[in-house]
Amino acid sequence: MRVILLTDVRGQGSKGQVIEVKDGFARNYLIPRGLAKPATRQAEAEAEAERRRQAAKAAQERQAAAALAEALNGQTVIIRARAGESGRLFGAVTSQDVAAVLKERGYTIDRRQINLDPVHLLGQYEARVHLYGGIEARLAVRVLPEE
Repeated sequence: MRVILLTDVRGQGSKGQVIEVKDGFARNYLIPRGLAKPATRQAEAEAEAERRRQAAKAAQERQAAAALAEALNGQTVIIRARAGESGRLFGAVTSQDVAAVLKERGYTIDRRQINLDPVHLLGQYEARVHLYGGIEARLAVRVLPEE
């Protein structure tokens, strides 16, 4: 029996894929659990249209991420923090601090997208921002003492 998967099914396929399975597996497992529906001509046409929509959306997101990466690459984020005389910080500078500075500049970037180990010393560091798939931007993070 040909069915269209409504969700990713481990060992069978991914959402929207048309697969051939045994009749009993489809009738007794996939269809009752809402994991698949019978593959009629209309259902296959709808699934194909949805795949095209998803592909167009992914291409648009990828293009937006590439533009954002180009805008972010090479920027320097300056963060002022309290530090002792030896240059050791009272606390740490984290990706959350970098995300806050970027938000002030008008960029909406989640702290989980920023790869920066906690900084405990004054100085200059590099942060990587994961935007989409393989698209990544690199920022310079300068930690300076408070004035």
